[in-house]
Amino acid sequence: MPLKQISILNVIPDVTYLDLSVNPIGKSLNDDSFKNIVSLESLYLVNCQIEILPPKIFAGLYRLKVVDLSENYLIYIDLTIFSHLTMIEMLFLDGNNLDELNFGILDISNNNMSGFDLEYVAVLKNLQILNIESCGLKKINKQIIQYQLEELKEIYIDGNFWDLL
Repeated sequence: MPLKQISILNVIPDVTYLDLSVNPIGKSLNDDSFKNIVSLESLYLVNCQIEILPPKIFAGLYRLKVVDLSENYLIYIDLTIFSHLTMIEMLFLDGNNLDELNFGILDISNNNMSGFDLEYVAVLKNLQILNIESCGLKKINKQIIQYQLEELKEIYIDGNFWDLL
């Protein structure tokens, strides 16, 4: 029998890994769904019939490293719901119906991203501020900045290893 209500999970605060995949819990998610599971590091919500993510669903989950929202019915995500997750390493959104990601600010500074390609952020049509300082970058595709990131107002690129030709 699939799990439909997840409020019972709040009585197990020491859980670090939680896989609720293939349970029809999408309509029962709310801002408090995971608020007391403060030790949570990995959360798998694959194929859970999620259409909308509540704005504070990840509030207080400061240890969260992995979030898998694959194979749901998400059309839109305001990525600011992930902004306080400073330890996030993996975010899976594949298999949804996303039209665009609404992200005003993307700060991925101070990471070792020498192989990072700006094409990954080109889908962020509303991006206004991009901080890629001290990421070990060597080159940047100016066409993406000029033609695909039309709303971009500020870009911070200091502390990289630019190849100047």
